[in-house]
Amino acid sequence: MSDPLSEEPGDFVLLPALPGESMNHEALNHEAFASRTRNALRAKSAGQPDEAVTELRALLYDLAPATKAGVTEWHQQQAMGLLVDALDAAGKQEECRAAWEGLIQLTRDAAVYWDKALSSALEDFARWSRDHPRPAD
Repeated sequence: MSDPLSEEPGDFVLLPALPGESMNHEALNHEAFASRTRNALRAKSAGQPDEAVTELRALLYDLAPATKAGVTEWHQQQAMGLLVDALDAAGKQEECRAAWEGLIQLTRDAAVYWDKALSSALEDFARWSRDHPRPAD
């Protein structure tokens, strides 16, 4: 079985849930996410990293379909884009301009958030990679 944090960036392999791991995608919300991440952090802090790994793999397994089923900023952006078109067709230029500005701000905010998240992940991975060099072949 391949390592979920494989050799190349972007090659993350989501492992199937192991026996006893949750697969209840419908019940996954922010509260459940926070509870499960806290449980994993507690396990790691208690010197049980394998338990943390098991919980986090199960969480990732549950997150994939829950994320696809959830309503996100993407849906808000799509609706705002449709509103822009409808307002334009209705000849409501000032409302259309305001909707465009709202769509641009929403998209800008999302881009800034993900740009910071990407920068942080790249920096953390670079730091971790320096401390954990790949073994020579």
